[in-house]
Amino acid sequence: MQKNLELIAAYFTIGGDVYPGAPSEVSPFSFAHRVQAAAEAGYKGVGLVHNDLMAVADKLGYKQMRQILNEFGMKYFEIEILEHWYRSGEIRRQSDKIRAEMLEVAAEVGVSTIKLGSGPADDPLNIELMTENFAKIADQAAVSDTAVMIEFMPFCNLNTLAPAIEIAQNANRKNAGILLDIWHVARANIDFNDIRSIPQHLIKGIELDDANRYPLENLFLDTIHKRQLPGDGDLDLALFIDAVKSTGFAGPWGVEVISEVHRKKPLQQMAQESFEKTIRYFQ
Repeated sequence: MQKNLELIAAYFTIGGDVYPGAPSEVSPFSFAHRVQAAAEAGYKGVGLVHNDLMAVADKLGYKQMRQILNEFGMKYFEIEILEHWYRSGEIRRQSDKIRAEMLEVAAEVGVSTIKLGSGPADDPLNIELMTENFAKIADQAAVSDTAVMIEFMPFCNLNTLAPAIEIAQNANRKNAGILLDIWHVARANIDFNDIRSIPQHLIKGIELDDANRYPLENLFLDTIHKRQLPGDGDLDLALFIDAVKSTGFAGPWGVEVISEVHRKKPLQQMAQESFEKTIRYFQ
């Protein structure tokens, strides 16, 4: 097994019966129980989405959140997902509010990485504008020793690898890079071997999961309902992991299973199964 292997349970992997865009994205399980279940399964980190993050913060406060993470040995705490961060008008004002709340949590609790999305598919891709704003966010996050990573998605305007790399390179910040989720890489029809040429310092996060060979026609519905546990689908996880390792990346490795089947399982089962099915690819 890879030495010092560390896995992070992304929010929806152990969040319970919630999904992106659901009527509520707030987990039915307590924060403490999720962190405990993750730790008992073997995870070294957990993630929260913004809505759940604010619900937990309102209920527990930053001090208790930090105590829970420390009690169960969580080295990594990720939060997501900041969208519309490069746009203007009311949607940007809403995004800036979310950004401020995320940065406050980073300062008060400690956050390893903040995940950024992009914009709707019909929104023109402005590399220069996105680069400028990405660099500013990175500078703000750096104050709390937090990294930022941009994630391309095949159903968004930032829909493939090359422009994501370009934005990260041009931003030229040590704490700024890209997130590679195997689902998005596969559904964007990117050859996993293309990953081998990515500069290691630009890879700030990896997310593992699996998928059926044929997706739903609506890729957004496919990604929020039909993901599989590693090994239960048709993606070549071994090749993907090998390609990532060839860059020099050594972890931590995220696990993001957003599945209408998986999310209805008991919390302990969600944590244990996702960890065990992922860890075998490193043995």
